[in-house]
Amino acid sequence: MASASSSLQRCHRDRNKLYLYFWHTYSPVMYSLYEIDVPNPLPPPPTKDAQDEQIINPNHLAPILQLKTGEYPGNMCCVSLGYKLYFMGGEYDIDYPCSDEDVKIKYKNVKRDIFPRDVYIFDPIKHSSLQHGTAMNSGKSWPLAFVADEKIFVLGSNFTSDIFDISWRKDSELKSLSLFEVYCPKNDEWIILPNPPIGNVETRWVGHAVERRKVFFIAWQRGKERLYCFDLDRGQWTKHIALPSDLHNVLGRIEVVEGTLYGCYHNTVAAIAPVAKGEEEEEEEEEEEEYEMGARIRNYRRHVVSRKMGMNAISNVPQQLQSSSSLLYLGNKCFCYVTTGMPSHPKYGSDHAIEDDKVRVISIVIFESLGETYKEDAIRLLRAKFLYSAHYAVKTPFPNEGIIHGCFSLGWADFTDDFEPLFDYSRVQPLNFVSLDDDDDDDDDTASPALSTKRRRIAKPIVIEDLEENTNVIQIADSGKNEELDWLSPPPKVSRNAQRTVVEDSTLKELRLKKKELESVAQSAEDVVRAVEESVKLQLGSSMQSSLEAVADQPSKPTCERVKIVISIQDKDGTKQFRIYTDDKFERLFKIFNP
Repeated sequence: MASASSSLQRCHRDRNKLYLYFWHTYSPVMYSLYEIDVPNPLPPPPTKDAQDEQIINPNHLAPILQLKTGEYPGNMCCVSLGYKLYFMGGEYDIDYPCSDEDVKIKYKNVKRDIFPRDVYIFDPIKHSSLQHGTAMNSGKSWPLAFVADEKIFVLGSNFTSDIFDISWRKDSELKSLSLFEVYCPKNDEWIILPNPPIGNVETRWVGHAVERRKVFFIAWQRGKERLYCFDLDRGQWTKHIALPSDLHNVLGRIEVVEGTLYGCYHNTVAAIAPVAKGEEEEEEEEEEEEYEMGARIRNYRRHVVSRKMGMNAISNVPQQLQSSSSLLYLGNKCFCYVTTGMPSHPKYGSDHAIEDDKVRVISIVIFESLGETYKEDAIRLLRAKFLYSAHYAVKTPFPNEGIIHGCFSLGWADFTDDFEPLFDYSRVQPLNFVSLDDDDDDDDDTASPALSTKRRRIAKPIVIEDLEENTNVIQIADSGKNEELDWLSPPPKVSRNAQRTVVEDSTLKELRLKKKELESVAQSAEDVVRAVEESVKLQLGSSMQSSLEAVADQPSKPTCERVKIVISIQDKDGTKQFRIYTDDKFERLFKIFNP
């Protein structure tokens, strides 16, 4: 079914591994998977001369996995979860001209769905070939996959890979697909989610970004780009908006780190970040409905990575033909930028002629984002620091045209060992997809404990002491306004035996005594304030009662009623009427119209 190298061992601490997933367009091999070793820790950044030498004499790279055309569906997506890679979705075409004859003969009389439900798993540690996973509820055309809450989400398009194939069977099967599903590894099951609100508009998903508890999707629809949003907590879609101009041509997987969006932009890396003070530009007012979903990036602008601090390593590579790129977040503000292409012909390269269609070059650049943006000659730039680069050449017996479909890291060390991930979804209450329309299920005291992992409110402050250093104390004060404590995981348990073994010095004991004294003083002050408040409340109550009795004897005055008006709005669903007060703010109308 698939070929792979047998020398796959568990990642050592002295190196990390990158996995590059390629899709070949006109070849008997449809997919190739490459494994690249990256030193751990990273060596000092190579000099310009060393980089040039490696570009001239790149390392040889061979695939560890190859999947034949026709044996697997085209346009399969890939996503990593834990130490495994998952492949799913796509479209079968046994009559594809590049399929080998043995594949055509093998599947000539085999009935297969055009859009298969199959899921394949590749574990480079335990296996050397693909394994079958739990199938989806329905197939996915041009799928897009991402991971959130330690689950795999897959979103399909209503767009076939062959726009000239308008056969009745394919069209009927495409319309019957569930476009959105989620896989729960703990239960080993796929759950159908609400379809995006795209109607009958031909849509292909070309990019996405996970930002806190929302996922943003970039869609191509009849020559236009639009932005959709899915709320992970509510399990609902929001109304689409036109794609902000600064997100144009930023495609693929967009990484969100500390409020900044990072993605591939032409032949470099772009960061969609807030403009610095003094750089804000006056722009035309946008429609209010665009504010609702685009508010997070309304004042954001596109910045390209500066070439200073060694970052010209991205542009040192000669421009390749049929090039594509991918960006991967490694943690601790470090990224891996992968670019690949085919060398141009030395004589006819200007006419987009390829020198050898069986040779492909791959370059990786690892850098650290410093998070600083600035403006230079009307160009907005992002400051970054170059860390590492490597260059490879791939030679195959078949045409190697195609694009990179993804870059993945499985169990990386050093970059994330000492740092918490950007979004720790394990600390967030999982979404119950059984009832998407009931927002009050979390407050139901009769809910089954198996379906609800929500913590009870903490009545007392939590004090967690670092027993190793015995100096750091983290205190979370209880507050009626801080409801986010419901979403936190329980505090780490500390054994009593460990507490007894800790030898406290005199300074710490004295500090604790002072702390207790301050707490007692604060408690007594709080009691005094509470007593005064109760006394004032009693006095106010008695005075209010006497005032009400005096007012009751007086003739009542006519009440002043607020004037209401009715506003009609015409949209694609018809005319909608909204009743509001004349003194209401104008923003309230948009909130009612687009909740």
